[in-house]
Amino acid sequence: MGGSTIAGNFAKEAGGGIEKNLGTTTLADMTLRGNWVDGASGMGGGLMNNGTCDVNNSTLSGNSAYDGGGLVNNGALTLTNVTLSGNSAADSGGGLYNFYGHGTLRNVTLTGNSAQYGGSIRHYAIPTSADLFLYNTIIASGQSGADCYQADTFRNMLSGGYNLYSDGTCPATATDQSNEDP
Repeated sequence: MGGSTIAGNFAKEAGGGIEKNLGTTTLADMTLRGNWVDGASGMGGGLMNNGTCDVNNSTLSGNSAYDGGGLVNNGALTLTNVTLSGNSAADSGGGLYNFYGHGTLRNVTLTGNSAQYGGSIRHYAIPTSADLFLYNTIIASGQSGADCYQADTFRNMLSGGYNLYSDGTCPATATDQSNEDP
């Protein structure tokens, strides 16, 4: 699926813009904007992934939900050249809530997202072996909540290098820059 704008949609429980279940899907050149999920357990304002999903050259902005304002990952997710901006979650993961999934972010920008836990990213990851890798990613301070939040220290949010963070809450290697103004 590609080259489309999905905007202003509503879901009662999950996937305000898209709820992706099972199988493999590639979303390219997409805009998911102003979608929302209602309720105290609503997840994935822009996108709810429960399968395998590659998102390329796309923007998720102004989406909202209780968890995962921009998106929730419960499967295998790869974001490449994606911008998540101005998304909000009442509880966890303003930009991205990696809940049950494995994920890779490459050349991703997260800016102006907000949530109580993980203004940009919350990595909860059940099972505990689930990984979230960040490569060449920019995470700018959200409206609220730390850039990154992991529920426990044994969770596996990992830096692949060359990331830029506005605070010190995301994983860092020698090639990353933390506490910098992107």
